[in-house]
Amino acid sequence: MKQLVVVTLAFVMGCVQPQPTEQNMAPSVQNPVITSVTATPSIVQVGQNCRVTCNAYDPGGDSLSYKWRVDLGDIVGRGATVYYSAAYCCAGTNRITVTVSNTGGSATGYVDVEVR
Repeated sequence: MKQLVVVTLAFVMGCVQPQPTEQNMAPSVQNPVITSVTATPSIVQVGQNCRVTCNAYDPGGDSLSYKWRVDLGDIVGRGATVYYSAAYCCAGTNRITVTVSNTGGSATGYVDVEVR
């Protein structure tokens, strides 16, 4: 009779699943977070430049990459801060878009620059 009790306890104990802990959970990759995109100055004359900065962070501490895009004018530089050059074709409001990426995702932000 003692053997039957021991076998039953071993069977019940063997079915218990361990609770997840930080050590046995796979890390989740989170998208970057853009806190602001700014242009200084935000109003420029044709032929002038302005500095454009994207403030962003990665919740998991991964490195970030930045991809800038504008329909009219030129983006000069790389990284979190670039320069926008307003050519003669650019009069009006120009939207500068940035996509910030990490190993698992991306976030997009923009700023408008008025060219006069």
